[in-house]
Amino acid sequence: MDRRNRFRKRIPTWGLDPGRTVEIVKGIAADVSDRRLYLTTPKLLAAFDLTTDKMGWQKSYPGGCDRLAISPDGKTLYVRSFESKYWNVIRALNGDLIARLEPNSGSHNAIWSPDGTRV
Repeated sequence: MDRRNRFRKRIPTWGLDPGRTVEIVKGIAADVSDRRLYLTTPKLLAAFDLTTDKMGWQKSYPGGCDRLAISPDGKTLYVRSFESKYWNVIRALNGDLIARLEPNSGSHNAIWSPDGTRV
């Protein structure tokens, strides 16, 4: 903002095979302390290291991925399945699946409370 919203840099994400269309990004979250950026598409969740601008890991999960929320300590991600009823709880460090929650709430977006007690 102090630079009047000037373009800073482009971070490469996924390559695109000829004849294929770009996969839409559904969600984004960032962890300032670990300098990581997380992106979801309908099929994938990926973590990018903002110090190197390289992808740290990417994974797919049953049901795909939609929007996500990151814990205040940056260690856990809640990732809604793509147009389904459940959420995947993911370890941010490596993308491992911790748990699956089925709140049957029809939720779409998520926000983690600053004190970490609620999503």
